[in-house]
Amino acid sequence: MNYLEHKTQVKYVDGLLAHSQEWQWLIDEIQERFEIKEITSWEQYIAESVCIRNVFGYFVKILNVCDKDWIYTKEEFKEIWEIAKFYIGNISVNDCIDKILHNQCKLFFFCVWITKLENGDNNFDYLYDIRLLNQRNYFELIKCDSLLEVEKQLIGYTDTISVSGLDIPLKNLHDNLNQVEYPCNIDFLLRYEKEILNYNAFSYQHIDGKDCQTWQEVFLLDMLRVSFKKKSIQPMFSGESGSVPDVSMWNKDILDVLKKYFNHVIANFILDSIAYMAFGIEPVKEVKMLHCNLLMRAIESGEKSYKIFSSSSYRILSYLHQDKLMRDCNKEKDYIKFLRIIQEWRKPSWIMNIKEDGYPVSKEQRTIVTEFLTNKFKEIDNVCTINDLLKYLEDETKTKQISTEYLQKVSEKFKKYTEKDTSIIVSSVYYAYMIFLININQKNQYVDKRYVQKEMIHTQRVWQENIYEKQCKNMHTFSYEHEIKTEDLMRFSDISLLNPIIFAKNCIPSSEKAVLDVMENTSEYPLAHLFRGMTLSPIFPTEKDKIVYERHDIDKMLLEYVNELKRKKGYKLLNQLESEVYVSSIHDRYKMNTQSALSMFIKEEDLYNAVRKYTKIELLPYSNTISVALVTQLFPVLEIKIRELVTLFGIFPFKKNIDEFMQYNDPSSLLRELLIMVFDEQHSFENVPDLMFVYNIMYNGNSCNVRNECIHGRDYLSGGQLRFAFRATLFAIHMVEFRINTIKENVSDIITI
Repeated sequence: MNYLEHKTQVKYVDGLLAHSQEWQWLIDEIQERFEIKEITSWEQYIAESVCIRNVFGYFVKILNVCDKDWIYTKEEFKEIWEIAKFYIGNISVNDCIDKILHNQCKLFFFCVWITKLENGDNNFDYLYDIRLLNQRNYFELIKCDSLLEVEKQLIGYTDTISVSGLDIPLKNLHDNLNQVEYPCNIDFLLRYEKEILNYNAFSYQHIDGKDCQTWQEVFLLDMLRVSFKKKSIQPMFSGESGSVPDVSMWNKDILDVLKKYFNHVIANFILDSIAYMAFGIEPVKEVKMLHCNLLMRAIESGEKSYKIFSSSSYRILSYLHQDKLMRDCNKEKDYIKFLRIIQEWRKPSWIMNIKEDGYPVSKEQRTIVTEFLTNKFKEIDNVCTINDLLKYLEDETKTKQISTEYLQKVSEKFKKYTEKDTSIIVSSVYYAYMIFLININQKNQYVDKRYVQKEMIHTQRVWQENIYEKQCKNMHTFSYEHEIKTEDLMRFSDISLLNPIIFAKNCIPSSEKAVLDVMENTSEYPLAHLFRGMTLSPIFPTEKDKIVYERHDIDKMLLEYVNELKRKKGYKLLNQLESEVYVSSIHDRYKMNTQSALSMFIKEEDLYNAVRKYTKIELLPYSNTISVALVTQLFPVLEIKIRELVTLFGIFPFKKNIDEFMQYNDPSSLLRELLIMVFDEQHSFENVPDLMFVYNIMYNGNSCNVRNECIHGRDYLSGGQLRFAFRATLFAIHMVEFRINTIKENVSDIITI
């Protein structure tokens, strides 16, 4: 209860965007799902008001697009509707007062009335704000002119509300409006000293703020509801609408005001730490030493290492050491003692942690790490199972100092266990071993690189020639059958031949709706996308669906487009996932749709003959038995057509530097330049699904990459994959030719060259 289902939320927001004038369905749904309870005290109202506030929020947004009246089965909801009308200015204070009878709605109206006046004086847009009622000194943060003018009317209205406990909020309101200043209460700081002066103080601590009397106290405790990570402040929650706590409020001026207000080391511990993390302002020495002492006590008390290394004091001291801001503590006895304690550590993993995090380590510790890394790779002697081997290979530290002798031992163990075992873990071991060898080749200074290269070549060859087919037998086949009438296939093929852009739309989700459909589907099944597996290919196993953005400008733009859709239509997504997950799913859909569409196309020979007419290059006669030659002969045809197309858009098809004078630019670069031009102009790829098809299916390494995989002998060389490549390339040529002809028929749109 007291919430709307996701599908209802989506329908609601869609209605707002469409300026719908029919909302009775939502009024009925809200009355069914929300419960407005009677209240007898201010404390009870605070506990129950979340429900009313949520309903009020829905009503205000509806009123912004539609001001009709609705039928209510429960009077409380009708009264909330009237309060919403008052909030947006449709009815006056007195009109609203006359229509509200229930105590909980009266109190809510009282709070909304205050909020509305506060908004007007300060250019705020709060729906609901009661800080004037529960935080002393709040007048320091806002203007209260309009509230002062109607103070008597406000207080008088509360006489009509039959609840207990209003004396305290009304006293706070009176004091704020009359600027009664409350000084710092040291007892407050002492009461929370244990929570504040803690080696892990900034760890999303949620301290019940019932004892908070002033806005300064609320702000201070809110600052414990964060964590530090990667030298930045991480709030408990953050989204498009803001964060909890609202870290945007913690500007330099506010921090200075708070520091002057409390003027106490307990508060400074929080404020200096936040100022350093947010603005790089160096903490005073006293605060630095507090972090040292708190962390030192935790270490001395025997706290577990993972708690130490994840604590806020450890992290902030790490950043201070990296920024070389601990020099003023060098002569402090406690700092010297702290360093001595951590430099007495002898566990290699701990030493590597503190060294990587910027802490000074001793000469002896450096020796320990060197010896550890030197001996780490010798653990291969203890590997007795394929699982042990996988764990060994996944430890990157072993690659740094391994010798050729021990690499040969690893190779022997690898051969031994992968030959004996036929389970699916073999694929993971092959992948891990190749990564292991690559890391050695890049980072190791002691091993014979010729041996490494030889081992990499041998490993890939064994996989391709012996292991791949065996591993494929471990895969489960999921099949789905659907019967399609021949006349439907004929119709689909005729339409695809007549207008290949329609075919491209079937393959490439490019419209906002199509992309959003993929994102919605992905968000409904997050586990399928969060836990990545491996893709088995004849060349080698790879990490499944990993999207590379370096030197892939179009995918960067797709990522940007996904981010924009999340901002605009994120309410449609059941689960909020990283944008990269959605991009990966979109590429999955490219492949799946294209595979399906090409398999349903049954006029292959007609398409081939059409392509033969487009080119002066003499092509082989059509044969139903597809050969590599039949496919690869089409690649230069496609490249010539791409150069012709981009020229119509004013793109120079040659490389633009003297060293490569008048050498043709590669087709993927030309397509990329054209797609960037389109995206910069239209902020989407909706109108160029054909160009997206050609780029992704033929040239994008994150997608099918037909041309490059085939021409380099990696894939699309036989069987169904070869036929896929044949049809995909034919359609790519057909699409480009169709686009060229369309442009030429509208000559006025062509850029003059």
